Amino acid sequence: MPTIAFTTLGCRVNQYDTDSMRGLFAAAGYEEADFSGPADVYVINTCSVTHVGEKKVASNYTSCQTK
Repeated sequence: MPTIAFTTLGCRVNQYDTDSMRGLFAAAGYEEADFSGPADVYVINTCSVTHVGEKKVASNYTSCQTK
């Protein structure tokens, strides 16, 4: 079974969107994994309204590449 890991940066709307994606991927047969561990797919859900948000996304992306 493929695995997927989620992290959400941003507002409540982002959290709602992530929860919706969780349901879609679960229905498609994906098992959720912890974002800090290995997974087949990583989802970083965010909006880039601020410079701080952009830095957090870059940091999370780099983290995924090293797993």
